[in-house]
Amino acid sequence: MPNKTEVLAALNAHASEIEALIESVKTLGLSGFDLRSQGESGLEIRRILNRLTEKCSDVEMRVIDVHRAYGDQPAMTELERKVFRASRADDVSDLTYDAHEQMMEYIYGEAA
Repeated sequence: MPNKTEVLAALNAHASEIEALIESVKTLGLSGFDLRSQGESGLEIRRILNRLTEKCSDVEMRVIDVHRAYGDQPAMTELERKVFRASRADDVSDLTYDAHEQMMEYIYGEAA
């Protein structure tokens, strides 16, 4: 039976990954001087958001496995993990689709 050590390990690993993501954000050169740079900066944020979604999904699944163990259920299968990741990515994509499309127009000059 897993215990709080396993949950703490998952959360601490996640904290380290988030700290690395924070450091990468510190080096970003975001700007909005014109529509093209605004679109390019938005795409950089999208890359960060995608990485964040992936990292958060990973830790959530680790904690879900611990939770399931306490209910005498097996850990998530590879198929369940794949569906979970895809669902999270789809949710983020759905919530950012219009903004992404506008950024692409900015970058390729269609909105200017």
